[in-house]
Amino acid sequence: MKKDAANKIALSVDVEDWFHDSEFHAGIEGANERVIALKERLPSVNLLERPINDLLDFYDEQNIKATFFIVADLLEDYKQVFKQIVARGHEIGCHDLHHIAYTGIDVKKEEKLFFENIKQAKYLLEDKLNTEVKGFRSPFAYFHYWMVEILLNLGFQYDSSVAVNDLYNKLGDLKQIGLRQPFYWPASENNKKLMELPWPYWSIFKFRLPVGGGPAFRMLGPHIPILGLKQTLQYGDTSFYIHPLDISDEPLPELVMCGKESFWRNKGEKTFLWYKKVIKHFSGNWRTCKEIWQRNKENNIFIKPQ
Repeated sequence: MKKDAANKIALSVDVEDWFHDSEFHAGIEGANERVIALKERLPSVNLLERPINDLLDFYDEQNIKATFFIVADLLEDYKQVFKQIVARGHEIGCHDLHHIAYTGIDVKKEEKLFFENIKQAKYLLEDKLNTEVKGFRSPFAYFHYWMVEILLNLGFQYDSSVAVNDLYNKLGDLKQIGLRQPFYWPASENNKKLMELPWPYWSIFKFRLPVGGGPAFRMLGPHIPILGLKQTLQYGDTSFYIHPLDISDEPLPELVMCGKESFWRNKGEKTFLWYKKVIKHFSGNWRTCKEIWQRNKENNIFIKPQ
């Protein structure tokens, strides 16, 4: 436990749209083009403005700030909404240019596309929203150690993508990581280091259940995540996130819902009520990701995969 205060929770929002689903653009070859083409099929659908405004109003009521990890290809359609995020004192983070699944299957091609996409996304977010971007979250929580050098060279200070658990593995060879508190990824040049803000998990009978938010939160409801967050806070600062689509009552396009009704169960007001319960339960613990990075800058916890 930190001596200066109780441990805190990095609160974040992953801002992505219906056409960013990995099922629509699986595979790295031509991934950008497939996302753009899919978006153009239903260009008039606006699903994000209302839930983002609902979140902003709720955060104002609770006097808390969050980090909004934004997919940069949404800037054209939601620029005014995103400017409101900045104007109301929240942090902007990068969530890729087109929300591509960097699965690690074709590393050489992925590294090249990752660098190009993240460089452009960071530039667009900073230029259009007139704010600095220090944090990154990888789409679908895929994270690989080769990303560290690229992120550091592009000026990022922290990442928040590592989701250690026993339900799914999106970390490749990094799955052995068990830390719940913030740690550093060291780089190979100039003593650079990238801080990782990992997602929480609830350890029960040696099984690690993800409780960091998102789709798992819609499935589990508030009670298990509350238990998992309490447990994780014993080790240090942690994190929690939501998607605007998770709390939207607007129906998703049939293209998205086809065969995935169970995945989107509890979407809308029910999940928003659960979310409010978690936020209020940990009143006083919430911080932006940038603030959690600043709180932990002096720690000496390093992980370098073999």
